[in-house]
Amino acid sequence: MIKIKYLTLSIVGAAFIGCGGGGGTTSTTIDKTVTGSVEASYLKNVKVCVKDSEICTLTDSQGKFKLPVEYPIAVDLYIGENKLGSVDITSRDFEITPSILADANVSLSGYLGAFLHFASTGKLNTTYCDMNNIKNLELNANGNTIIEKLKNYSYKDGNLTFRVNDKNYTITFNDVDYYITSNPLKAGIKDIEYGGAATVGDYVNFNLDYHNKKIAFKFRGKVLNNYQKSVGIYDLYKNMFFIGDDASSFFFVTRGIMVSKIVNSKGSFDTITIPSNYRKLTVNDISKTYNVMVKGLNLNNDYYNAFVNITLNPDKTYLMFVKTLDNNNLALSFTGKWELDNENRVVVYNNNNEPFLYLKIKKGYYKNILVLDGINGGFGLGVEAKDITKNDLKTYYYLNIQPINSQTTKVCFGYSTEKMVDTNKIEIKETDQKCMIARSYTSQGVITFEQVPVSSQRVYVQTINPTFNINGQDIKLSGIAVDNNQISIIDGDNGLYINYSFDLNKSGSIGSDRGLN
Repeated sequence: MIKIKYLTLSIVGAAFIGCGGGGGTTSTTIDKTVTGSVEASYLKNVKVCVKDSEICTLTDSQGKFKLPVEYPIAVDLYIGENKLGSVDITSRDFEITPSILADANVSLSGYLGAFLHFASTGKLNTTYCDMNNIKNLELNANGNTIIEKLKNYSYKDGNLTFRVNDKNYTITFNDVDYYITSNPLKAGIKDIEYGGAATVGDYVNFNLDYHNKKIAFKFRGKVLNNYQKSVGIYDLYKNMFFIGDDASSFFFVTRGIMVSKIVNSKGSFDTITIPSNYRKLTVNDISKTYNVMVKGLNLNNDYYNAFVNITLNPDKTYLMFVKTLDNNNLALSFTGKWELDNENRVVVYNNNNEPFLYLKIKKGYYKNILVLDGINGGFGLGVEAKDITKNDLKTYYYLNIQPINSQTTKVCFGYSTEKMVDTNKIEIKETDQKCMIARSYTSQGVITFEQVPVSSQRVYVQTINPTFNINGQDIKLSGIAVDNNQISIIDGDNGLYINYSFDLNKSGSIGSDRGLN
C-alpha cells in the first residue's frame, strides 16, 4: 500500500516546533573561521582583510570568502588598490551587500550596486562581476573609500560620472532604479511591493517583508471590495513557494513575478503581480507599445481570451487591437485616452470616458512588462513589443498550474530550458521537479497539499515574434512566442517566463530566473 501524506499548516508548524529533545552528551568544538560573501551580483576578486592585520583573502566566483578568525571582527574591503569600505562581521556566515556598506541608505546602495557593475563589466544587467577588470579608477569626490566618495559626490540631475581603465561611464538614476528594483534585498528594501490583478478582475497589491517572513495584501474591486490581510509565511520549496501561516493562501514569489492563491468565504482567487519600480514612472517611461495575453476580458459584456496589442502614446491617447483566441476569432480595435493615477497605475478609458482597464507597468532596462486588470472582468500579462532574442533564453524556475476543478489544482515546480532552432523558432523544455495537489476549502478558508508524482517533460517548438492580421493591419507580436496550442512570453531583461495553452483554463507555467535571495 502506498501511503500518501497530506501537508497542512499543522504539519508545517510541527516541523519548526518539534526539533528539540533527545538525551545523551554533546561536545563542542570552537570553529575559528568566518565565512561570508560580498554581493551586488556575484563579486569575484574583492580583497577582504581583517582590519589592522595582514590576514586577507579574495572572494571566489560566487563572491564567497573565508577567514581564519573568530567573529565579531572588523574587515576592510578592497578593489585592487582602492578601498571599498569597512564592515563589522557579527556572525559566522555574513553577507556583505551594498545596503550593509551604505548603512541601509537605499539610494546610496543603488548607486554602489550600479557602480560595481559598470566599473567591472561596462553594463548593468549581469549576474557576475570580476573586480580584477578594474585596473585604474577615477572618481572625483572627497573620501578615503569608494563608499565615502559616493556619499560625497556632487550629483547633477542624479548622474554619477567616473572613469575606469581610461573609459568614461555615467550612471543615471534610471540605472539606479533598475538595480534597486531588480535587487531589492541587496539594496535594503524592507517591504517589496508587487501590484497586479486577480483572475476575477479586482486590482491587488502585495507587500513582502522578507526578513520577518510576512506578506500583506489588499484587493480592490467589484468582487472582493477592500478585502485585506497580513499573514506569516513558511517556505515549502526552495525559498520560492510559501504557504500562509493560517493555511488560507500560497505564494510563488520571485524578483520577477509573484503568483498567489487566496481562499476565503467568497471563493478561491488567483493573482498575478509584478514588482513596483523604486521610483515613480513618468509618461515617457510608459509610452510604449505592449503585447498582452488576456483571459476573460470584458468588452461590451462579452468575455474573451485574446491577444491584445496596445500603444500608449505620449499625448495620453491609445490605440488597442484585440485578436480573440476563442472559436469566434474576432478582431477588434479601440481608441481613447489614458492617464497615470496617484498610485502610478495607467488608467485606460473607453469611448464613453469610463475607466475599463488598469495597467500595472514595470520598467526594465531594455523593455517594460505589465499586468492588465479589467475593471469589469479579466486579467492579463504582457511585455513591451521588442523581439525575443537569444539573450532572453535562460533557465527559468516556474510554477506550473493545472486546474482540475473549482476546488482542486495541481501545482508543479520545475525549470525550463530554451534554445534557438532557427532564426524564427525556439524549443522550450519544461522539467518538473516536485508536484502537489492543492485543495481549496472555501467554507473553512483553508488550502491543503498532497504530494504526487511529477509529470513527464514537456517540449514545445514555437515561432517567436509572429505577425497577425488584425482588422486589416499586420501586427507583429514582438516579445511573444506561439505554436498551434501554446503562447509564451520570455523576457530575460525583467526575468519573466510564462507559457500557457491558448485555452487558458488548461495548464500553464509562470516563473522567473531570479530568486528572492
